[in-house]
Amino acid sequence: MHELLNEASGSAQGGELVLISGPSRESNVMLLECLGGLQKTLKGHVTINGVAATADEVLKHAAYVACDDLFYKTLTVMEHLQFQAQLTAGKSSCGSGCGSGATEEMTEYVNMVLEELALNSQRHVLIQNLSKVDSKLLAIATALLDHPSILLVEDPTCGLDFYSSQRVVLTLRQLARGGRTVLVTMAHTSSHLYALFDALYLLTGGAAIYHGKASEAVSYFSALGYQCPRYSCPVDFCIRLVSGGNDEDEMNDYDLTLRLKEVWLTQYVDMCPSDSSDERTMDGEKAAIRRQAGCCSQLSIQFGRQIQSLARYRVVFGWHTFNTIVASVLFGLIFFQLDLENQQDIQNWAGAFLSMVVLQMLVMAYRTFVYLPFEMSIVEREHRQGGYHMVCWYLTKVLAEIPAILVLSTLLFLPAYWLIGIGRGFSLYFYMQIVMWLVSWTSTGIATLLLGLFGRVRVALVVYMILLLLFGAFVGLLIDVDDIPDYLICVQYLSPMTYGFEALMKLFWSRTEVLVCGGSDGSGSATFATVNTFTVSSSGSQKDKDGCTVHSGDQVLSHYSLNTSRTSRTDRIILLELAVLYFFLGYIFLSLRWRRFRSRSHCQTTPRDI
Repeated sequence: MHELLNEASGSAQGGELVLISGPSRESNVMLLECLGGLQKTLKGHVTINGVAATADEVLKHAAYVACDDLFYKTLTVMEHLQFQAQLTAGKSSCGSGCGSGATEEMTEYVNMVLEELALNSQRHVLIQNLSKVDSKLLAIATALLDHPSILLVEDPTCGLDFYSSQRVVLTLRQLARGGRTVLVTMAHTSSHLYALFDALYLLTGGAAIYHGKASEAVSYFSALGYQCPRYSCPVDFCIRLVSGGNDEDEMNDYDLTLRLKEVWLTQYVDMCPSDSSDERTMDGEKAAIRRQAGCCSQLSIQFGRQIQSLARYRVVFGWHTFNTIVASVLFGLIFFQLDLENQQDIQNWAGAFLSMVVLQMLVMAYRTFVYLPFEMSIVEREHRQGGYHMVCWYLTKVLAEIPAILVLSTLLFLPAYWLIGIGRGFSLYFYMQIVMWLVSWTSTGIATLLLGLFGRVRVALVVYMILLLLFGAFVGLLIDVDDIPDYLICVQYLSPMTYGFEALMKLFWSRTEVLVCGGSDGSGSATFATVNTFTVSSSGSQKDKDGCTVHSGDQVLSHYSLNTSRTSRTDRIILLELAVLYFFLGYIFLSLRWRRFRSRSHCQTTPRDI
């Protein structure tokens, strides 16, 4: 396994702005994550004010700001900070503080943070309308809500122009001057920005080759025989030095890196002798524990944030509503005003019911595949940093989506119901609508499960389409249910399409007592052979002497080999159970995937002091 860190040692003082840089961005970020307690295995030890600290104790003092700024973009700056403040300022008991809102003290501190980061004028602006520099400052403001004395910032100038980068670095310097220890990773920096840092930590080959005052880095390498050209940034010079940029030295890059590491390690040991050789392994599960609101408070806060965020999606939701209505109308025009004048119409009705179920599963799953992955990225980061319990977010997410599912499913079914001409009273429509709601909810659960299982939208979408084809093939319309191979019968049992189609067919045909025959060839079959008192068509369907395949709604259900031992109510209950099952499995796979991500990386260091 490639080691990103190996015998990396160093220290940082309160009030310092420290730049961590080097040719490997992965090593820089790994060091920062190790200092923030975000990696599972850490061999070595960390001290705060000269006292050995556990991972929990480090996290009480440190806050981590990632490179990518991920927020609920439909919230305002003030709303986002208030939600985050409530999550970090609540009590740790699961039974206390349920539904508690923002206190006056909390609001006052949020206002102070906004003022300190020059975001006061943006407090009522939606996050999606913020500039890149304001989004970065908002990420820093979010980290400050936990009152950290150590601030770890990953590549804060990525994607910013010079003036925006200078504004961010000056803000970080101001925070450091207030007494905090601020450590920043940057792969590349200009000379103007470099001059704003107090200390430099150069990381090469997994260990430091220089750690000291930024202003003394040039003289240090000059003493070793490596002169930095005038008007060049010392960081860029050092990176080129260990990356093959020095043509005068005959050493290869690896030998040069080893030499620089040995020289610096010798000086560092002389300056900071280690008083303990013991290595301690920090538990990554404990590292994820931070100050949190109680479970009940988390549920209340998360649910409020979900509702607030969804309510702001008016334009997106309106556009989605329009598309849903258009799809429903087009679908209804395909099966416009079906009737029951002959035996052919039975196939038309069966096709319409199956198509309605397929349409519901496509539209609702598509919505999940579009919107959920981005939110999962936000939640994964917040959960990884110990913001809240994942189960609280998951429950509130599932519950908050129900109103949207009910509205969109109704708009997708109602126009088609009217255009097809199903009729037969409000009770039939209501029960069919319940089936559509359950099918939509179940398809959302399947999409969530696949996203949790695979983690990649494209893969999950392809697998979902394959499942949709299998569900449609085994529903009983394309192949007789009795002819489904035994090794694939489980697909039918787990298919919401099966129970949705059966429920619609039972609700409709149970209200049809007598079917009219349209002639001796009512089904449209081409040839017939007489067998006793029945006529068998070339397609395999049985007819009696008058040319009719079926005479009643119950016979229609038997004709399609539908399970008549179950009522439509039982099918609806099974759909509800499947929805709960798929959402539960989705939570399990999400938990396992995120836990595996946290334990994937390992870092090894010698003792460090912070």
